[in-house]
Amino acid sequence: MKPFFFLFLLILAAGCAPKQQADQQTDLPVTDTIATVSKDTPIALTIPIPERWKEKAAAGIDFIATGNEPFWSIEMDEQKFIRYTTPDGVELTTPPVKAVNIDAATKLYKAETDMGKLELQIMKKVCINDMSGDSSAYTVHLTIKLKKDETPRVLHGCGTSLKQ
Repeated sequence: MKPFFFLFLLILAAGCAPKQQADQQTDLPVTDTIATVSKDTPIALTIPIPERWKEKAAAGIDFIATGNEPFWSIEMDEQKFIRYTTPDGVELTTPPVKAVNIDAATKLYKAETDMGKLELQIMKKVCINDMSGDSSAYTVHLTIKLKKDETPRVLHGCGTSLKQ
């Protein structure tokens, strides 16, 4: 009788672990949605969030954007920071700033530190990554001027909201 009881407990314990993990994963965003309006018909698109960004969402990142040639990325925790990084180690982190609503579909963030300044424009407009072909719900324009730069860099890319 004892071997069957032990086997029953083992099966019961194993059955509980995956459910707990699945419940934790459902708390993370799975898709980003964009609603666009054509002349006659509203269109809603649901775009899957890449697996590689779900860990960022779990860490509290609200928005992520990337661009190519040159490669760059933005991570934003609306309560804590905006962080610009490049693969070669350049980083500019600013305190959180309130967005200025340009229109119903466009937000502008402006921030400055002793390292430099950035202007981040986020538009709720489908963006196709020109290298990977992946779709995102946001088109992003970034103007960044680091103290070491003579002129600002104007960069373009795609973004995804990681908010639930």
